[in-house]
Amino acid sequence: MIPTMGTSLPIIACSLTGDGQRERLNEWKSLLAVAESREELPNGMRFRFRPNLAERVRALAVADQECCSFLRFDAAEREDGFELTVVTETS
Repeated sequence: MIPTMGTSLPIIACSLTGDGQRERLNEWKSLLAVAESREELPNGMRFRFRPNLAERVRALAVADQECCSFLRFDAAEREDGFELTVVTETS
């Protein structure tokens, strides 16, 4: 948190460098290209993937949680697939 005039505001910035950000965005782009569905939420998105992609989705979500602490990643097994919900912590 950044103190400002007696108030603490959340940090809303990725901690990756420029090259790291580009690489991570390419990883997400590749993964989201194979999402079976997408659902817009009031404060984020929900994606559904085939079960065989669960490990890849989890690994990328864990990596992004470390550098983008303003986002919350929730991964869940479902009967018909694997679901990833990404929401902002500031909403």
